[in-house]
Formats: sequence, C-alpha cells, structure tokens
Amino acid sequence: MKKRTLCLIFGGENTEYDVSLRSCACILRHINREKYDLYKIGITREGKWYLYLGDEEKIERGEWVKDSLKYGIGILVNEGAVVCENGFYIKPDIVFPIIHGKYGEDGIIKAFFEIMKVKCTGCNTEGGALCVNKYLTKLIARENGVPVADFFVVRRKSADENYILSSAKRIDYPLFVKASSSGSSIGVYRVKNEKSLMTCIEKALKFSDTVLIEKEIKGVETEIALLETENGIVTGKIGQIEYDGEFYDYERKYSDVKTRLVIPAKISSECEKLIREYAKAIFIATGCRGMCRADFFVTEKGEVIFNEVNTVPGFTSGSMYPLLMTDENRKIGDIIDLLCL
Repeated sequence: MKKRTLCLIFGGENTEYDVSLRSCACILRHINREKYDLYKIGITREGKWYLYLGDEEKIERGEWVKDSLKYGIGILVNEGAVVCENGFYIKPDIVFPIIHGKYGEDGIIKAFFEIMKVKCTGCNTEGGALCVNKYLTKLIARENGVPVADFFVVRRKSADENYILSSAKRIDYPLFVKASSSGSSIGVYRVKNEKSLMTCIEKALKFSDTVLIEKEIKGVETEIALLETENGIVTGKIGQIEYDGEFYDYERKYSDVKTRLVIPAKISSECEKLIREYAKAIFIATGCRGMCRADFFVTEKGEVIFNEVNTVPGFTSGSMYPLLMTDENRKIGDIIDLLCL
C-alpha cells in the first residue's frame, strides 16, 4: 500500500506551546510509520515555521528550536506544497496540526490549508472558530436543549461597569470569569465577591476580546471523548477529575501530581446517558469534525451541566482524550489513522 504524505505541525505562537510539544511527542511514539511519509513542521513561540529533521526526542524537551537540523519553509499556495531551504519539496496528502489554542484550535491554521486545498485533520475553519469561543458554544448548547450555567458576556469595547456589576449580582457569587477564546484554563479566574470582579475581567481581556462570566457550578467535573468515524460519532469512556484547590486550572491540568483522573467517572448510569446524548448534540450543532473532548458538571441533584468543548484536546500520554478513547480494541495509533481518513 502506498504511503500517504503527512505533515505533523506542532508548537505555535500561543500560551499552550509546551502542551503542543508533549502532544506531538505522543503522536510520534504511536503513529504507524508504515502508513505515512512523515514530516514534522515546528512553529516557534515567535511564529517562525521550520521543517524539523533532527532528533524527535528534542521536540518534547523544547530543544528542537536550537537544533541545526531545522530549515525555514515557504508555501506554494497554487501547488498546495511546502518548499524548504534545504531543497525539500513536500506536497502533503494530509496535514495534522496538533496546535492548541490561538492560531491552531481556533481554526486559523485550517483556513490557511483550506485555501491551499490541502486536507487537515479535525474541524474546518468555521467549526474551529466557533468551538474555541466559550460564549458561542454556550449559546448553541442552550439552544439545543443542553443545560448550561447562568452567564453573561463582556466585550473589550463595551465593558460598562454598572452593567457588569448588576448582571453579576443577578446571577450571584461565586462566579467564574473566563477569557472566551482561550484554552486550558488560561485567563480563567474564580471571583468570590464584587471587590475583585473588575480586576479579574481586566486580566481575562488580555487573553481574549470577549469575556464570559458565569455562575459557579458545584459538582463532579467529568470529561468525555468523541471521535468521528465512517460509521458515525463514537463516544469513549467518561472520566472524572479530582484535584486540590478551587478549580481545575492550567497548573492542575498539566503539572500538579495531586490531580487524579478517575476512569470511569463515579456517576449514575442516568447521568452517563445524558452526558453521551448532550456531547453528541454539541458535536453536531457546533460543526465539530474528527475529535473533541466535551466537559460537564454533575451536581448532587443529578443535573448534568455543560461546561465547554475542546476540538484539539491535549494528546499527551497523560491527557484525558487518549485515556478515554483508547481501550483493548482501539489504540492511539488507531485514533490517528481515523483522524487522517
């Protein structure tokens, strides 16, 4: 069988650069190299693109940037190809961007390759831009019968303090202030009272032009993995996050050894059924493609409340998505193949 030419793109000019390197390393360890001619394109924190031909172990450690075996690249839009300083000419059959957050998960990189008419894994431009926006996904979820927390939105150019304070009082404290288009709990703050609200909003606006402010939901934090196949949308296991502290922030996601991933989640079968139904409804309504991870709260009363959806979830060895989607019949390599169909 003829190999397909695949470009794996990692890094990125965003706050989730390090997570991307770890996700890339996991994919490199599990991809079936008998099926693909694999090229690695790294994007530095400053936004420089390079074809990387050096030691793959240096990617996860962040040392690839200093390696001499990296070459600047240019794009031939009309040919759907990449040309490199070292003379390489690459015409990919498929591009796999494992870039979380800005310029990746938000659909921007997809637009680039859509113009070139090169197939990409995951959401298209429209779906990526929509799903990365927490505010818009809340609206769509609510319109499709999926319960969400009470919320309102603040925009950079219309951050009227009187409106904000009265709206916050209406839904009551504690609240969460979230940069609407930022991932991995970047720009997210728990606010206990009016005193710190405006300060937290100002902080969140550094990460996004729109800020979502929503009522805190007390309950079990659960996550479910979804994968699009030729036979429809497949849901994986449902996991539960246990951690010390007020909320599941960036440090607890990726650095805190005390964070515990409980699989399967300790919830009722009724709640599990609702999570699967709601997750599929959101996947379809928001235009997801390929894969996503959807997060929900389960309250003591048995209510299932949607939190957010992530279309480029962490793909590290300890990330929830591969842990939830793999089993005795489906390995990480199988997931990669399905995403590349």
